[in-house]
Amino acid sequence: MKIAIVCAGHCDSAFLHEFRKIKKPDYYIAADRGLLTCLYAGIIPDCVLGDYDSLFPDSADSEREDGKLSALLRKIEYPVDLLEKLNREGKRVLTYPARKDFSDSEAAVREAVRIIMDARQKADSIQETTDVYDEIYLLGATGGRLDHFLANLAVLMIPTGLGIRAWILDEKNRITLLREGCSLEKKHTFGKYVSLIPYTDEVTGVALKGFRYLLNGHTFTRDNTLGLSNEIEDEIAEISFESGILIMILSMD
Repeated sequence: MKIAIVCAGHCDSAFLHEFRKIKKPDYYIAADRGLLTCLYAGIIPDCVLGDYDSLFPDSADSEREDGKLSALLRKIEYPVDLLEKLNREGKRVLTYPARKDFSDSEAAVREAVRIIMDARQKADSIQETTDVYDEIYLLGATGGRLDHFLANLAVLMIPTGLGIRAWILDEKNRITLLREGCSLEKKHTFGKYVSLIPYTDEVTGVALKGFRYLLNGHTFTRDNTLGLSNEIEDEIAEISFESGILIMILSMD
C-alpha cells in the first residue's frame, strides 16, 4: 500500500500532479493546510486531520492570508463547512486541540502506519500475500520553518521502526531513513547526488560500492560530512553497514 501525506508546508501543484501520476498512491491523508493543497490540485483526500490552525487562521495578523484562503475555497466551490462536507461524503475527519503534545504531521504518519498495519493484519488473517513494498510519502514537509522540517524527519522513525519505508519528497529531494543497507539502480534513482548522513551518533561498518567515492568498513559520526554529495557510477550501487541509522538524501541541483 502506498499512502501520501500532504503536510501544511509549500507543495507546488505541478509537483503534486507529477507525483500522483508516477507513484499512484492508494490513500491520501491531508494534514491541516495540506487539505487546501490537495483540493487546489483536484485531489479529495481520504482522511483529513489536524487542529486546523493553519487551515482557518483566526488571528488579526492573518487577515491577508484569510483572503487567500477564502478565494481558494471559492475557486474550488467548497462551502464554509468544508470539514463537515467531507465527513458527510464518508471521508475520515479527525480534529485535535491546538494545545497538544504532537504535530499534525506526526498524527498523519501514525494514522498512515495504523492503516498499513491493519491491512497487513487483515491479509495475515486470511492468509493473503501482503505487499512488501508498503510506503509512506510526506509532501509539503520541507521548506519554511527548519524546526518543522527536523520534526518531520524525526517522525520518519515511526514507520521505519516497523519496517515501512517512509520518504519526505519535494521538487529537488527524496529523503528517507535506512536501518539496513540497500541497492540503488542508477537509471531509476532520483537526482544526481546521494548523500548519507548519520542519524544516530555512529553508523559502523559502512561500505559503498558502485559509487564515485567508495568506502569499506568505515564509521560515520555526526561531526563530519564524509557522506555528502556522492554519485552513482555503476548501473547498480550498493550501501551496507553494520549498525546505526543513516539519513539517505537523493537530490538534484
